[in-house]
Amino acid sequence: MADKPYLPDGWRMARLGDVLKLEYGVSLPEPKRRPGRIPVIGSAGAVGFHDHPAVEGPGVVVGRKGSIGSVTWIEEAFVPIDTTYLAVPIDEQADLLWIYHLLACEDLSKLNRATGVPGLNRDDVYALKRPIPPLPEQRAIAAVLDSIDEAIEGTEAVIAAAERLRDALLHELLTRGIPGRHSEWRDAPGVGTIPADWEVARLGDVAEVVTGSTPPREVRDYYGEQTPWVKPSDLAASRLVSTSEEYLSEPGVAVSRLLPQNAVLVSCIGTIGEVAIAKLPLCSNQQINALIPSDATLPSFLYWVCLARSSYLQTIASKTAVPILNKSAFSSVSIPFPSFAEQQAIAAVLDGVDEAIEQARAERDALQWSKASVSDALLTGRVRVAHKS
Repeated sequence: MADKPYLPDGWRMARLGDVLKLEYGVSLPEPKRRPGRIPVIGSAGAVGFHDHPAVEGPGVVVGRKGSIGSVTWIEEAFVPIDTTYLAVPIDEQADLLWIYHLLACEDLSKLNRATGVPGLNRDDVYALKRPIPPLPEQRAIAAVLDSIDEAIEGTEAVIAAAERLRDALLHELLTRGIPGRHSEWRDAPGVGTIPADWEVARLGDVAEVVTGSTPPREVRDYYGEQTPWVKPSDLAASRLVSTSEEYLSEPGVAVSRLLPQNAVLVSCIGTIGEVAIAKLPLCSNQQINALIPSDATLPSFLYWVCLARSSYLQTIASKTAVPILNKSAFSSVSIPFPSFAEQQAIAAVLDGVDEAIEQARAERDALQWSKASVSDALLTGRVRVAHKS
């Protein structure tokens, strides 16, 4: 006979339908919403506003259709629409915040029954059997998990603020230069306002432009584990790239040119304007143009100036089903070009902010991992939380 699951003293195993109910949201299509400040909550979160609430907060909303199984905590008064369920405790057997954390840790999307439009049947949720702690311990568990959520939210706020600072600095430094270093500026055609002593250069003048390639797929010997073979999706994750989803073998290197460390990679087919720096020698596919900087060009400065011009790159790409920025047009793009010393100063500022953002992202990811681990331990009773009865 199978062993019974471990339950701490005072806990019980019960169906979720014994401790909570899922009530249907209200029908409030967009044309019927009146101007107001009450958030309207759909299966994926806020979808608009209305002038009158249906529920006084706080509340827990579960996606019923569309983004099924998503779980949202709403602190204020709100309107849950009819693509959602409202989770409500039964007879004070469950703490609302504990319900939120419990449901948020469930993969409710696996309960999808519908074909076509996804749908969550509440009876399937009710049938789930889970360990139920006493109400005081539920509240203590919820408080711990909520504190981790607050730390995650705080870290995300730091990331957002640092990203805004980086974007503002990028614009300021590439139009005004290092503060206190310049007193005169000029309007440079194709570039905009720059310090009077800066030059305007074309990408092809300050770096060798190399277009990536794709070895024939039918020749499996070209593909292996030796050399990262980078695609635009690999550029989106970080300023520095050294790994990829696919690799080439040594024979493949002869087909797709090996790019040196510090080459600047820019996506120029499909997704236009993703930018990264090669952290080690690698190859790129045909959707990427690589810039191998000259001795007068700092790679990290070239990265930042290409990132600043990414929107412009999108405007000059071909307006075809798959946008293409060919090598000739890419090479002719004008950029502001200060002295090497000022390139270094500009890049140092921007690199420093970006490194702080990366560190904050790592801290957020660590907190999210910790939340998943702690949630499992607390919600199953493997780890207990001190609480007042």
